[in-house]
Amino acid sequence: MDSYPIDQPTTEIARWHSRWALNRAFVAGSDAVKAMGEALLPKMRADDGPEHYRRHLLNTTFYPATSKIALGIEGLIRRKPATMEASDRVQLLSRSITPRNHGLDDLSAELVRETLITNFTGLLTDHPSRDGFQGLNAENADRKGYRPRVSLYRGESILEVTEGPVGLNHQLIRVRLLEDRGRRVRVLLINDDGFYEQRVHQADENGQIDEDRYTSSIPQIDKKPLTEIPFVLVNTHGGTIPGPSILESTVDLNLDHYRLSGLMSNLVWQTSGPLVTITGFTRATDKNGIEIDPQWDFGPNGVIEIASSEAKVGYHIFDPKNAELLTCQLETIQTHLATQLLRLGLPSTLIAIGVAIGDKLAQ
Repeated sequence: MDSYPIDQPTTEIARWHSRWALNRAFVAGSDAVKAMGEALLPKMRADDGPEHYRRHLLNTTFYPATSKIALGIEGLIRRKPATMEASDRVQLLSRSITPRNHGLDDLSAELVRETLITNFTGLLTDHPSRDGFQGLNAENADRKGYRPRVSLYRGESILEVTEGPVGLNHQLIRVRLLEDRGRRVRVLLINDDGFYEQRVHQADENGQIDEDRYTSSIPQIDKKPLTEIPFVLVNTHGGTIPGPSILESTVDLNLDHYRLSGLMSNLVWQTSGPLVTITGFTRATDKNGIEIDPQWDFGPNGVIEIASSEAKVGYHIFDPKNAELLTCQLETIQTHLATQLLRLGLPSTLIAIGVAIGDKLAQ
């Protein structure tokens, strides 16, 4: 088994982080995309300063196609209220199923969104220890909060998912999860005795996490230790390493549109008015003999005054063909984005996501 620092993802998972950041930004919308700056929208010229780039960023139109498509898919998946055939007690427990006391509906909504973005979402069913509950009995267990909780882990918080042989079975043998904004790592493993064990590594005062310093517990159900790790991955391909999400091609098209919009905004800025040219004059100089840049007003009602009878004022108008070409490219991409749901094979995609989510929640 490859060895990785306790708080770092495996190579197979780490290489998807930049892709997930891109997907996440486009689902979030304009502010998140523009906050990524030059990583997504290059400068028009290499020597543009911060103010020039800020103007370029503000002038560039962002088309929120990905977020609309994501909301549409989520709406189709959740177009009918979820139903559960279970006992009254289980129905009651489902109303407060997460550590933050969110219900099953909220959990499933977040699970759908995350699966659309990363296609690599984790669910951990955490079984509490009886040690933290005094005077516990069958009547007051629910009231005191003694119940399993289901925690959702985004793709970026999943550091490792490893399968291996346990007896005659092939199952999860080690999972590492990042928590508390990177200050805690939870390791789930099958120990040498064949039981499920949790090890929690907490960062020290310097923010460092020591692999050899942890607290350990062996969760139990009905006073018996578990022999399987109660963690499942939700994705559409069934593997333990990340794969493309169904929004990936949409995000790529949306990014192409955004960058072309940047070219268009710059073209409009540069060519929306004629370029004035002035020739045949000598610039004034200051007392040190340094030329002074003339401060001419080219705006509406402006007056250009030149103290030279030889000066000539002219202007150039740009050919609009480049703008027409960019407009055509932008319209083509918008058409592709508008039909993206159909080209993704939406019915089969919805079925795949729905089945994956349903199966994992049932587990």
